Amino acid sequence: MTISSYQKTKICSLSFPELEFFLRLYELRSITEVANCMHLTVPAASRTLKKLRTTFDDTLFIRSNPLFLPSAKANELYPQVKDILQKLGQLIDPEEFSPQRLKRTFRLGVVDNAIHTVLTEFIENFYKIAPDCTLEFQYLDSRIFDKLEDNRLDVAILPTTEEVRGKIRQFLLYPNHFVLCVRRWHPLVQYYKEHGSVPASEIAKYRKVIVSNCLDVAKRTYTMDETTFDDEFKQEIACSTPYFTSVPNFLIHSDFTAFLPDDTAFLFKELYGADIEILPFTDSEKFTYHTRLIWHERTDNDMVMQWFRSLFALYAGKSFLLRAISRPYTKMYAKTASNENLFSQPVSGTTHKKTKSPIKTRLTQNKKS
Repeated sequence: MTISSYQKTKICSLSFPELEFFLRLYELRSITEVANCMHLTVPAASRTLKKLRTTFDDTLFIRSNPLFLPSAKANELYPQVKDILQKLGQLIDPEEFSPQRLKRTFRLGVVDNAIHTVLTEFIENFYKIAPDCTLEFQYLDSRIFDKLEDNRLDVAILPTTEEVRGKIRQFLLYPNHFVLCVRRWHPLVQYYKEHGSVPASEIAKYRKVIVSNCLDVAKRTYTMDETTFDDEFKQEIACSTPYFTSVPNFLIHSDFTAFLPDDTAFLFKELYGADIEILPFTDSEKFTYHTRLIWHERTDNDMVMQWFRSLFALYAGKSFLLRAISRPYTKMYAKTASNENLFSQPVSGTTHKKTKSPIKTRLTQNKKS
């Protein structure tokens, strides 16, 4: 059966690995076998199937234990997908494209926290799939878009809400939320305990640490503070740093505040043991943005780069551990100020015993059980 030009456009919008995934699942009828063949985890394979279903607005494969049986639309698509993959195979050398045999350096523009949060699972799986390839990380600066255009960078993880323009393409990886971070025993901790939320008027009483590549607006590539989302709410700047990992050091020795992505804040507090508190605040829903992968359109039709970008769609995101860490805080935010268990320690003083973190307590309990 001939499929419509609209369906052909849908097929062409998919990457090489996604087309290959469809073909293999159609032929093998087992998502576990396909995952093994393509060196994917089962959750990653499930995400790929979900994207295929969304793209074609159809279930495509119906689970009939233990098999995945193709739908009528999948039967229509199969010959066309197979034909496209065969034509692509004629354009590129399969031996050269094989990730297992590929030897290439991929250059990524990132800010330091991305390596620890966004790219944790990506890095782990990249070297399993392409063991002879190399990742070269470069720091972001005002020349990021020039570097993408003239081939000094292949892709970048953009930590900003600014719209990309011109010939820059983007892919939204996952939404991120900002949280307010302060030192332990900060006056805002007591304010939150008494009132249940922290309004902008209270936060504005304290100077802030911002994460930015520079203070010169004309040369600025990224800035992380409250003005990213609300131009009317401004704090005085105490410090500007391009390094997320330096922020806790500024907080624990002062009354400064900082807005950080939630996964980064949880990483500092729970895994690295930073002596900081993570607080919710009024109108926190405004403080949301998408972590984005960007590249120049010159690589749109490069099969190797299409494969490389598809790995971000599969693996870039909050790791399982960071999701586990964040859950206790999500519950904490829902509590009211009347809950005395929110903070079990006094808010003033410097010699008090440290409160056990939710993740460490849970891990200890699991070990005992």
